[in-house]
Amino acid sequence: MPSPAWLTLNDTSGQHTSSWYAATAHGAPERRTASHGGDVDVCVIGAGYTGLNAALELAARGYDTLVLEAHRVGWGASGRKGGQVGSGHWLEQPALEAWLGDAHAQALWRLSEAAKARVKHLLAEYAIDCDLRSGTIYVAHRARLEPHYRSLVAHLHDRYSYQSVRFLDKPAARDLVRSEDVQCAMLDEDAAHLYPLDFAQGVAAAVERAGAHIFERSPVSAVNRCKDHVTVETRGATFKAQRVVLACNGYLDGLYPRANRYVQRHNSFIAATEPLGEARAAEFITPRLAVCDLRFVVNYFRMSPEHRLLFGGGEGYGTRFPPPPDLAGLVRKRMLQLFPELDEVAIDYAWGGTLGITPRRMPYFSRVGGQVYIAGGFSGHGVALVMLAGALCARAIDGDTEDFDCIAAVPCGRFPSSAMARAALMNVALRLGAWRDRW
Repeated sequence: MPSPAWLTLNDTSGQHTSSWYAATAHGAPERRTASHGGDVDVCVIGAGYTGLNAALELAARGYDTLVLEAHRVGWGASGRKGGQVGSGHWLEQPALEAWLGDAHAQALWRLSEAAKARVKHLLAEYAIDCDLRSGTIYVAHRARLEPHYRSLVAHLHDRYSYQSVRFLDKPAARDLVRSEDVQCAMLDEDAAHLYPLDFAQGVAAAVERAGAHIFERSPVSAVNRCKDHVTVETRGATFKAQRVVLACNGYLDGLYPRANRYVQRHNSFIAATEPLGEARAAEFITPRLAVCDLRFVVNYFRMSPEHRLLFGGGEGYGTRFPPPPDLAGLVRKRMLQLFPELDEVAIDYAWGGTLGITPRRMPYFSRVGGQVYIAGGFSGHGVALVMLAGALCARAIDGDTEDFDCIAAVPCGRFPSSAMARAALMNVALRLGAWRDRW
């Protein structure tokens, strides 16, 4: 069972982390703490993208639904991440075809496109202001990767009729991302990026308008399956639900220990520079674009409307984040590898977040006894699929299991059963990935 110490290991209980997103959020209304139990159709645990979308879809289908959040809406990765709304999956389509077969790979692509469409639909339907911008560029740091990415773009054109992506040679790529690190790129005009915490708050408001209830500062201490219901215990209340959705991602293992074999915690770090000014900001990135490089240990970055560089880089598999000065220094080091001209620029904000990864970087979906639905292990793949996952949980509860089962059927791999062995394996993987990026 999760304890307050586990949930506040790197953060203050019930407060958003001191990120640039939190400092500039449009509004984060305080919500009640669960103090009285009762009976509900579905209890959703976790008020991130997956949990909020599950609640929104369930409420729209007439289910009496509540959401329990240990801290605040969007408190975890959903309110801290890079905010990219990407296409496809962590594994590229040719790799999925070779592994799972054409039909399964095609179905997964269809779901990834539906995930992007859902994000855009929600923004329009509920008038959510989160600075959505179209265009994401994926840059390669090695010239030898050029044939691979030319081939990938052609494959998406030919096999998936996806014409929104195009290959960029070095001059064209450096015209958009002005770094000596860039050797070639793929530009996806249908991918997008947004402010993640504002998006989470907007979806939460839609959930409440749909009739579901959200309780904050209500950490769940136990989930117990009984013959015909599930009991969910918090510090102040116990609920009896017909179904439960575990939407905890990097914080899943305390509620469902078996998930340790499939999903592991993983930390990622972001920094925001001081405002650079419009003219200087344009010296580094075309302002409308988000950027993600193609390293194993990825860098991802974009400009804010006030011309700060929001730069994500550096990872860790330990339990604790580095102290704030070290965290900022870790991200700065990676930022300067791409943009050494920013050496004298101040870092105004630096923060970390915890997400869930799987051995094969494909999501972990599971149903336990037809009562508990789990979706996690998104492995840092951005906003879209995490959003769709909640809707797929809701549809499965309502009897439409096809799309949920399509993802659940992907063997995401297993970690060793021993916690010590898992920690050792994760550190070796990170070091090997960093070595591969370097050489």
